[in-house]
Amino acid sequence: MTTDVLALAVEAFWKGRARPGLFSFKELMMRNAIAEAVFKPKPTARESKGDATTQAARKIMDKETADRESKTQQLKLARLAKEAAAPAALPKAKRASAKRRVAA
Repeated sequence: MTTDVLALAVEAFWKGRARPGLFSFKELMMRNAIAEAVFKPKPTARESKGDATTQAARKIMDKETADRESKTQQLKLARLAKEAAAPAALPKAKRASAKRRVAA
């Protein structure tokens, strides 16, 4: 089989005009998937730069998140220590309010 015939058959398959059973396209597609998994294409310069930017931004955000959580934990511990050291203030008793009479 020549490459022209094979190319026409593949094109017909992609356009949905191929007859089932003419060629084993599942095997062809599996081979392509395996080849792509083994030989991954190298990213372009634009993709590489984008990936580097994304990684740098994520590192910054992760560091800020860790710093914020650390500060929150320290403040919580300080608040709990302060509450434990100071006696709890008793709530003031509410005075009974005088009922107002409505003139009828």
